Amino acid sequence: MNKKLIDNIYKWTLRFYYARILFLGIALICFSLTLLFTDFKIISQGEFNLFLIITTGIIGVILLIIGLLNKVETEHGIRNKWHEKDMD
Repeated sequence: MNKKLIDNIYKWTLRFYYARILFLGIALICFSLTLLFTDFKIISQGEFNLFLIITTGIIGVILLIIGLLNKVETEHGIRNKWHEKDMD
């Protein structure tokens, strides 16, 4: 395997790390919105469902922000070729 192929694999691995956090945040926000706008109830207690809606929404937004910050930092590092310094 040549250096360019290894470099390409490493860059996409770095991108995968922030993408999974982004997808998890988006999934939690979608779950929260689904519970909010539909009649689907996880449990018969209304207070617990409200707690789930608020908790998953907040955690989803936090993970989304963390994922976006990681994306910016990773793409900035790839553009400045920081990953080549890590491989040496």
